[in-house]
Amino acid sequence: MDKSIFAEKAFFSVTASFAAMTDYLSANNYKDGYYTLKERKDRKEVFEFLQQNGFDASLAFRIISSYLLWDSDSAEALLIPARSLPTLQLKDRPKTEYYFLNSNYVIFRLHFYDCYQIGDQYSLFIAANRDEEEWFISEWQLFEAVSN
Repeated sequence: MDKSIFAEKAFFSVTASFAAMTDYLSANNYKDGYYTLKERKDRKEVFEFLQQNGFDASLAFRIISSYLLWDSDSAEALLIPARSLPTLQLKDRPKTEYYFLNSNYVIFRLHFYDCYQIGDQYSLFIAANRDEEEWFISEWQLFEAVSN
């Protein structure tokens, strides 16, 4: 199969995973310095959701550890205030580069300019692995471009 067809399938799978995660982990109220999620969710539920929606286990664990806390009094999941990483979206397709390491592993790269402040430059890297016909996001990293 043509690499561009693999890339398209992987890209649409990855963007669907990010859209599902964004919707599922969207905040609803601001309380005591944190945003609460729309619905009460426990760690296991969030972990399973991420895995069922295209994130490998290691990345799902890192997302939960980096962006969520649980309030033991209210049993609510809280979003940790932090600089979040951009996600890959359908509108980004024309600007997104892809590199295949083999037919089951692709890396997407997208450049961002003026991301956090005027003049900055970042590159978003997303790696995805294919298991049969399903693609799973295994890496999600943002790197600042260093100028000489």
